[in-house]
Amino acid sequence: MPLDGVVAMTSAEKEVVINLNPDNVTKFTNENLATYDRLRVKEAYPRIFGTQSPSYLKYVGPELINFSDIELDNKMFEQTVRANINPKGPDVRDDIRFNGFNLAELGIFAVRLKNGKYLIMEGRSRSKMLREEFGMTNVIADVFDVEEIADIIRFALFMNSSKKPFGEASYEDIRN
Repeated sequence: MPLDGVVAMTSAEKEVVINLNPDNVTKFTNENLATYDRLRVKEAYPRIFGTQSPSYLKYVGPELINFSDIELDNKMFEQTVRANINPKGPDVRDDIRFNGFNLAELGIFAVRLKNGKYLIMEGRSRSKMLREEFGMTNVIADVFDVEEIADIIRFALFMNSSKKPFGEASYEDIRN
């Protein structure tokens, strides 16, 4: 073991955990996309990908999306389903910075709009940090077709209320 206590990752681990550094990693690759698709277990999330998902939610598949093709749905990063910005944003940033971007976890969810652009409906904090703090030019996202804005908001609120605490919804978010 090295003196500092840190053991180098194996090649298999490097495939799963992407250490983002704006000096040498600025975009996700097709290999990263394939790893994400292989490791993310859709059967573990029937309310998102399976028979228990809402009828309005049509899963398309994972895609690499350039940030230039993503429309922000508001000004100054005020999130539609939140009363305020994500209060755990610094924790999200630190998790990515110190632990890397893990392709085995549920990713960012986007909806494809009729104009061909995309809208992030889950993972806005991660998306913003990838772009602004880590210099990424694209993102891996699970893409869905959803017709109504109200359904996008409903699904985003469900996601913010049903996962680990990094993005959990507050009482004010739900009331909003």
